[in-house]
Amino acid sequence: MDRKLAFGSALKAVRVRKGIAQEQLGASQSFISTLERGIRSPTIEKLEELADRLQVNPATLIILMQVGFEGGEEALLEKIHREIGALRASASAD
Repeated sequence: MDRKLAFGSALKAVRVRKGIAQEQLGASQSFISTLERGIRSPTIEKLEELADRLQVNPATLIILMQVGFEGGEEALLEKIHREIGALRASASAD
């Protein structure tokens, strides 16, 4: 699965679960539709705006995208935890 499509699927899944229409996400319905169909990707600013309107952390959308792209939520979260730990450890060593 393409990352744009994985993000679009994650965005749509959260939006539908929250019972929010495309028009309620603060952008045009056609823009949201292009995101959900994997045609476009949001900017960081737009990602933050969408997450705010969906009442989720922006990282939640990214993690759901990665789960859709890679599969396995628990394995993905453990990988992220290890990577953050390693980055913190290397920053402490500097």
